[in-house]
Amino acid sequence: MSIIYIHGVNVREPSFGVELLGSLKRWVGPVVDWSDPLVYHPVFWGDIASDFRWSLKSRPLTSILRMGAAPPNPSLVRSAPLTLQQARSSYEPSNPAGPVIGGPATPLASSFDLSSIDPGRRADVLTDLYIGLRDAAGSPLTPVEMARVAPAAADTTEKMWTVGQLPDHEKLMSMLATVDAHVTGVTAAGFQDWLSRADEIVRRAVSAPGDIISSFLAESRPVLNAFVANFLGDILSYLATRGSKVAPGPIPTRVLEGFRNVVRKAPGEPIVVLTHSMGGQLLFDAVTTFMDDDPELKDVRIAHWISFGSQVSFFAELGQFPGIDMTTRSPRRLKKPDRVDSWTNFYDLNDFVGFIMEPVFEGVQDREYDTGYGLALAHTGYLSRPSFFAEIAKVLKP
Repeated sequence: MSIIYIHGVNVREPSFGVELLGSLKRWVGPVVDWSDPLVYHPVFWGDIASDFRWSLKSRPLTSILRMGAAPPNPSLVRSAPLTLQQARSSYEPSNPAGPVIGGPATPLASSFDLSSIDPGRRADVLTDLYIGLRDAAGSPLTPVEMARVAPAAADTTEKMWTVGQLPDHEKLMSMLATVDAHVTGVTAAGFQDWLSRADEIVRRAVSAPGDIISSFLAESRPVLNAFVANFLGDILSYLATRGSKVAPGPIPTRVLEGFRNVVRKAPGEPIVVLTHSMGGQLLFDAVTTFMDDDPELKDVRIAHWISFGSQVSFFAELGQFPGIDMTTRSPRRLKKPDRVDSWTNFYDLNDFVGFIMEPVFEGVQDREYDTGYGLALAHTGYLSRPSFFAEIAKVLKP
């Protein structure tokens, strides 16, 4: 089996997809018959996506929620911190109050206790704490570092969570330091600065129910304004340069080149494709339009397509795919692409640009996955969670 990954909007570093191989090896590799030699190809198209000629200075200047070009006001960023119980929503059941920017509206009642956390969610908890504390300490992760967090947190959790009798504060700090070493490749001397600033937050969080941990979700990370601008920018750029069936544009060409690469390296091997967000539209166009006239790809089949945070059904409702039957309307449904044997779509109810597929397409299974994040982060939160890779493995397990 070979695996192709097609990223979504606002990805500008090709190494992000490359780094995901670590998580795929850890969780997906053991349950699939991966080709020998292992074939994994991340399709990168971010360098030919939207290009804002005035660097998004068209957004209003304001420090609130980091909108616009003005630098964030530290007093605004840090003055409304989440309670620790709100942070724990990432591994507790979803709050019935519904999605809000940055997390649930009503804090949970219990205090923070390492021993009380379900073993199956511990890696997610450590992931959230690490990402949030890096942000709160003024040292946010790069996209490449973000791709390394999940396996680093999982390894650290397995080796350290239940070892020894240290107090929760010391245990957390030790685990955070270990995760940081894996993520950054820097040993203890290199991360004392940000960790020392995070130390007080952790100490207070584990010592008092309801004490703050940090405003590490919407208030201290890029949020809705910038996300929407880049989301729309990449979509409009793709549609304007998509090209035609006989003359694919630059982004479809990248996707086709990725498939050729895999077919040449592992001819005859089943292909699994993972697509995030806009990556789903790119794949749909490839398998319904652009592959048909490509002699090297005309017989390609996809054993399993796993989409997440996807807008394929939304685009289909608007008739934005040249390869679909434009006469099909509700209550009838479109057929899934002929080249796709199985299709699983993950969605998060808080992901406001993640859509379900079953009402529009036949032969696809929707699966809800709770990233634990609010509106601001749910769309980008899938790939930072160890439990999401575990869900992918469950879907692919024979």
